[in-house]
Amino acid sequence: MGPVDPLEPADAAQQRAGMLVEHTRLAAESIGVGFWSRNLDAGTAYWDAQMYRIHRRDPQRGPPGFDTWIDEHVHASDRTWVTALHLRASHDWQAVVDAIFRAPDDDSGGERWVQSWTRRLVRDGQRVAFGMHLDVTDRQRNEARLQRERERTRFAIEAAELGIWERRLDGTAGYWNDAMYRLRGLDPADPRTVEELVLQVSHPDDLPALNRLVQSHLRDGTPYRFEFRVLRPDGQQRWLVTHGRALRDDQGRLLGMAGINLDITERRQADALRQQTERAEQASRDQSAFLARVSHELRTPMNAVLGFAQLLRDDADEPPSPRQRERLQRIHDAGAQMMTLVDELLALASAESGGDAAETLAPAELLPSVLQGWQAQARQHGVTLRCGDVPGHVRADRRQLQQLLSHLVGHAVRRQRQGGWVEVQGRIDASGDEPVVVLRVRDGGAGCDAAARAALFDLFPTQGAAATTTHGSGIALALARRIARALGGQLDAVGEDGQAPVLCLTLPAVPVPAGAAPQAGGERPLRVLCVEDNPVNLMLVRELLALRPQVRLREAADGGQGIALALAEPPDLLLLDLQLPDIGGLEVLRRLRAEPALSRCTFVVLSANAMPDHIAQARAAGCDDYWTKPIDFPRFLAAIDRLAAAPR
Repeated sequence: MGPVDPLEPADAAQQRAGMLVEHTRLAAESIGVGFWSRNLDAGTAYWDAQMYRIHRRDPQRGPPGFDTWIDEHVHASDRTWVTALHLRASHDWQAVVDAIFRAPDDDSGGERWVQSWTRRLVRDGQRVAFGMHLDVTDRQRNEARLQRERERTRFAIEAAELGIWERRLDGTAGYWNDAMYRLRGLDPADPRTVEELVLQVSHPDDLPALNRLVQSHLRDGTPYRFEFRVLRPDGQQRWLVTHGRALRDDQGRLLGMAGINLDITERRQADALRQQTERAEQASRDQSAFLARVSHELRTPMNAVLGFAQLLRDDADEPPSPRQRERLQRIHDAGAQMMTLVDELLALASAESGGDAAETLAPAELLPSVLQGWQAQARQHGVTLRCGDVPGHVRADRRQLQQLLSHLVGHAVRRQRQGGWVEVQGRIDASGDEPVVVLRVRDGGAGCDAAARAALFDLFPTQGAAATTTHGSGIALALARRIARALGGQLDAVGEDGQAPVLCLTLPAVPVPAGAAPQAGGERPLRVLCVEDNPVNLMLVRELLALRPQVRLREAADGGQGIALALAEPPDLLLLDLQLPDIGGLEVLRRLRAEPALSRCTFVVLSANAMPDHIAQARAAGCDDYWTKPIDFPRFLAAIDRLAAAPR
């Protein structure tokens, strides 16, 4: 609307002015602005309708005075500074005063935000103040939320030590935050340029690859993430990762680049440790596989050597001459010593495992076969073996416990001179928090001091310590201590200086297993099926079982034949080799275990595989017991006798 024409009639000019006021009021209402004015000298005031709405005031009350406005329409937290601001402005008659203050909100019990613009002038000799108010609550709350978000982001960046960077179009640094310096061990106040610092602390081998990734990203937008090394001034090397992306305007024009840096040294170290662990575990698996193969290949022929040497030596129908008996004994002793070395090598790899087939065992039941195993060597040197009362039960893998006891007895036997003695005694000690089985092995060998007693358990004893022991005993006792610890026990050598050391083994005691007393078996022969592809091993089993007339043996040369024979006539005992030419022994075991007709059959694996994982796999497949080759004659025949005596 143009200026008023001076020749225009007065009523037309008044109408035109009224329209201008209405247009102004409409615009003010649309944007929520309230107008007010006050003549300080005349004492008059004006509020428009929007002012009453903004301050939630009843128009019937009229515009408030200054003190009433402060008390009723300014939040208590802001009254002091708002009062001071306006009193000072009125005193100095400041022409312009702008402020944002809080107003109470009775509807919500909270607060609202109001922005005010105040103008002061002198008109016709009187002081006049006027202005506008605008409710900016939503804007203030949004800004407060944004500020809180910025604070949270800043805290997260600082807590994570996140470096933030920008690069200009010419490749120079546009911005580094303080964390970018600290990640490199630098002071944020370092006066050198960022380009100088990058060249000084970045590993030179990493920069070319990083630059290639950046150029590729700028060319085709390929996302990049790069891990690189920095060399701190203190000589420490750290690993950082950088993520970056191009910054472009709405038209796609390149503005620069921005990204982050993060220290990943701990993660890289953890990855390296994990890789080392995986390599160590793989090496352990390879070692176990190699030892399992060696064990099997050695045990299979030694089973025949030891077995037939013992059969020939003890043959009642065709007894050997005294000289032949002595030679057979030499063969048997040499073979037994070789098997002891094989067992010790296997134990060196698996003693820490604690066994894979734990069961409740009485050491007293295992000691007779252990003592019998050393009887020949003891008799040869005139050594007397004695075994006293050994009460209690323990939870252990049978093979490991028997090996542990054998190491203890063997050490004592090897220490003896002609005419010596070895004695095993036991007791239950309930004086501690948990009862333990205590087994002591005493002998009549030479005495030693505390240093020599401690050296007995060294896997690789020094020359001086080795001189106090007998050949092979150091390895045996070192392995025995490992087995004892794996079973939850302890093995020590005790005694006074100058006296023979006493081997003291303690193992956690367990309750005696409940069970019915064995009943006499029937007159029907014990039916045994032996699944074995090695003719020599099969012949040895045949010869052993021939010593028991109450046993009827059937033989199968492979897994398929074994399954067929077992289903045709269910055996009482199935002796199963694991290495079969057609079907693996474990698969044969699983199939037959699933047959209801074989529910009363006892499944025993008879194998040259002696590694703990092989035993565990067989147990998981359903075998009742696991006997390793070479066959332990006393244990084998004792088990046959127990099965033959059991009810069928």
